[in-house]
Amino acid sequence: MNSQKQQKRASKICIFGGSFDPFHLGHLSMAKAAKEEFGFRKITLMPNNATYYKQRKTEDTSSHRLAMVKLLAKTYDFLTYSDMEIRRGGTTLTIDTVEALLAEKPERAVYFILGGDSLAWLDKWVRADDLLRKTHFIAAVRGEVGRGEAEELIRGYEEKHPGCDIRLLSMPEIDISSTIIREKVKNGEDVSALLPPCIAEYIAENQLYRN
Repeated sequence: MNSQKQQKRASKICIFGGSFDPFHLGHLSMAKAAKEEFGFRKITLMPNNATYYKQRKTEDTSSHRLAMVKLLAKTYDFLTYSDMEIRRGGTTLTIDTVEALLAEKPERAVYFILGGDSLAWLDKWVRADDLLRKTHFIAAVRGEVGRGEAEELIRGYEEKHPGCDIRLLSMPEIDISSTIIREKVKNGEDVSALLPPCIAEYIAENQLYRN
């Protein structure tokens, strides 16, 4: 009985959320680093439906984005996927997702991977106080937010939200973005070096991002 209780207390899930439009090698590096550094058995890819802080609308690509993460889960044994946010529809709020996961298993610990660019806006997310209290965040350095700035941001969050848990991945900075990949495809450039092979093949077969 005691071992069962300990197992329940140790239950955890690591969510890697985002538009994934498309999922690229930078995303894959983040997922691998999180798995190795924090000992997760699986990383759950969760494509969002539509975010309130990005102008680009992703609802029209949800079927393709979901198909791509399904391919990734088949290709890499440490990845799985969830369509929770797409099924829920509407504007995606991370706090809704976290609370839904905790409602399923109140004893579980919810970890959430995000990039350094998202880290800069974390306390501006809807219900940030609740989110930082209920979620363990794992941040990768990427985009315009370097490691030094990321560490400074985390110190600020810890002062403003005592008890919050935000950790940085020990990995090289990532300089790949889905926006750049979409633009390159639109311009007829080869992006195969920036993508997992299964994703490069899917984009080519379905002629995504051409217009």
